[in-house]
Amino acid sequence: MILNREQLAWAAGFFEGEGSTSLNRNKHLDGRGYIGLSVSQKDREVLDRFHAAIGGLGNVTESPARPASPFTWCTSRFEHCQAVLAMLWPFMGQVKRAQAQRALTGYWSVTRQSPADRVRIMRAMGRRTDGSPRPHGKLTVDDVTTILDLLAHGATQRTVAECFGVQPPHISKIKSGHSYAHYTVHP
Repeated sequence: MILNREQLAWAAGFFEGEGSTSLNRNKHLDGRGYIGLSVSQKDREVLDRFHAAIGGLGNVTESPARPASPFTWCTSRFEHCQAVLAMLWPFMGQVKRAQAQRALTGYWSVTRQSPADRVRIMRAMGRRTDGSPRPHGKLTVDDVTTILDLLAHGATQRTVAECFGVQPPHISKIKSGHSYAHYTVHP
């Protein structure tokens, strides 16, 4: 994934004006939350540009039942939400940053119940619960891979740390190889 700083700045401005970060309730998970990002538009072309700018994460869909804004880019996959927010974070204003922080904080507060509940929720969301280098840690294998990829493409350690809910020294240890040393970003 090759990211262009100018396109990310444009994408952040577009998301700032038109996008939404939300914490939603899933009836299939006993009302537990999941985070979602979305942007709706009448013109698909601008959503395709946004989709390309953020490395192809998420999906652009069409809903003719909504003629005012029939096209929507969205993602509710947690790893993608974190990655998109980390990419856009340096260019986002305070309002969207606060909205994203509320959703991320809410996500962790509703999903971090008992360890057994967390495993059940992660499985229901399609996330692996085995094979993680730190089964009780905050970061999954996908999280570490995304962190390394974002750092390789110029994201700051502080921004990545904020988006993943960890402290900047933790990101520094991942980057330097002191934590999760066996993970690398594949070009």
